[in-house]
Amino acid sequence: MKKKISMKTQIFWRYTALGILCFLIAVLGMATSISVEIPLILIGCAIFGAAVFSMIKGDVEDEMAKENLLKAKASTTTIMHRLLSAMGIVFLLAYALLREYDLNWVRIAAWSYYAVMGIQNVLVGLLFNKWEAE
Repeated sequence: MKKKISMKTQIFWRYTALGILCFLIAVLGMATSISVEIPLILIGCAIFGAAVFSMIKGDVEDEMAKENLLKAKASTTTIMHRLLSAMGIVFLLAYALLREYDLNWVRIAAWSYYAVMGIQNVLVGLLFNKWEAE
């Protein structure tokens, strides 16, 4: 049985809440004092949550909400291209300047993926809410 929820609620859970969870996963994954099992459990929760909310039907008649979602995704893509370019430069500079320190670059890069994914999802949710309020 599929339930219907409002588009705004669906966007909140599908993007904003999932983005916050992904960012939390990144922070916990980068912390060396925390066991890697905790972020992995949260990744499982994120996958389960995304699967559940993809099965719940939203309002299909709200054309303005669909347009606002597409607008939010397009704006987020532009912002993320700039962010990823800046991150690439920062990573290259950090690697060049901090090469003599014993940093786990694979761990940093791997968990940074979740931070970027979290930022992207939160941005989609926030921009959608901004344009829905207008």
